[in-house]
Amino acid sequence: MAFLHTSYYTFGLIFLGRCFMGISSIAFLSLAGSSAALMAGLVLHRTPYGHVQANRVLMALMLCLSLVLMQRFLSVVGVVYEYPHLQGLAGPLNFLIGPLLFIYLRLMSQPDYLLSRRDAYHLIPAAVSLVAYLPVYFGTSDHKKQFVENYLAETQSSQVISSIVERGEYWTGLSLIHVSQTLAFAVVMAVYAIASVRMLAKHQQTLIDNFSETDRLTLSWLRVLAWLGLLMGVASFLSVLLAPYGHNLIQAQLIHVAVLVVMAFYGGYSGICQPLIFSQQDAVIEVEEPTLEDTSATPSPKSSPKYENSGLSEDGQKLFWQQLEDYMHDERPYLIGGLTIAQLAEALDMPVAYLSQTINAEAGVSFFDYINRARVEEARQQLQALEGKSKLSTLYLDVGFNSKSTFYSQFKKHNDGLTPSEYISKQSA
Repeated sequence: MAFLHTSYYTFGLIFLGRCFMGISSIAFLSLAGSSAALMAGLVLHRTPYGHVQANRVLMALMLCLSLVLMQRFLSVVGVVYEYPHLQGLAGPLNFLIGPLLFIYLRLMSQPDYLLSRRDAYHLIPAAVSLVAYLPVYFGTSDHKKQFVENYLAETQSSQVISSIVERGEYWTGLSLIHVSQTLAFAVVMAVYAIASVRMLAKHQQTLIDNFSETDRLTLSWLRVLAWLGLLMGVASFLSVLLAPYGHNLIQAQLIHVAVLVVMAFYGGYSGICQPLIFSQQDAVIEVEEPTLEDTSATPSPKSSPKYENSGLSEDGQKLFWQQLEDYMHDERPYLIGGLTIAQLAEALDMPVAYLSQTINAEAGVSFFDYINRARVEEARQQLQALEGKSKLSTLYLDVGFNSKSTFYSQFKKHNDGLTPSEYISKQSA
């Protein structure tokens, strides 16, 4: 909460500066976002809980955002024109935003994943950008000032490119470098964002294959970050090609800057204030297919491509299914709140992978749906025995749900859209 209070305080001070000093909207957003991202990075550096590597990667992402936004602020208010050698210093850092976001999301959704030297290839886009910017860094002050003047005067990327041809701009082509870098950033950001969205979709499937309750494990805020990354790439692309409003290319980047600021505030706040989600991710189970020595004679019909290499035979699968059904009927393990597939497999003395395959093949649903369907059936039986609605408020706990919202959504799913109250009324009619 200290980060949130400090961010609001900083935002308020900058807003006053915006009002009394007359700085532009893009300068105001850049400075506010840079300050918030820097504060988030410092807080994450001292955060004692959660995934240590994930916190460090998010800290690096926040610091990159802070420096990129500060560079944008200095460009808009004219400091870069007065000190032209500052031009492009934060350029390569743009190409670290996508990789750092992807690595952070991977660390959060895959607890067994640890950073290693092999991940150094994620630095390639930033390294290429650095090499491409060398002519900018080693250019003369006069060339850099001329570029800034042209950049502030022109309104569309086509004017920047045509000016290179018409004026025979010096061989390094600083304008072309900046435009191409922006387009390259849009592509890199989009690629990493799409990869992040797909990875989180796979993570969501892993959750429903392993858990009967996913409310506290579903990292919707990580998906928001992934989609913000994609939006950032699109905004960067549009800022160069369309320049929909504003007097120059700097002003056309308002949407791009706004997305950077939202990521700085939202990513910093979410990463700092959700330690419980961090710790629960360690419970996600990734299982490898074991080998059954006594059931491999008759291949099983595979219900999913992920079971193509399974050694479970059709007879073995039928045997496991009967064992599971008997245990569910006699012991009613679904009444245990937060039941996981690992706990159920241990009780049955059955490999987790084979239990998952058996449920998918025989019941035609995931572990999540299988357990919650049994809970809903138990709820129906108890509702039929209820007198009035005195016990309805706590029924979800009695049948194994930890969340009332999950209970209601699952009950409606398996009862033609009826709520528990409507189900009682229908039974009484």
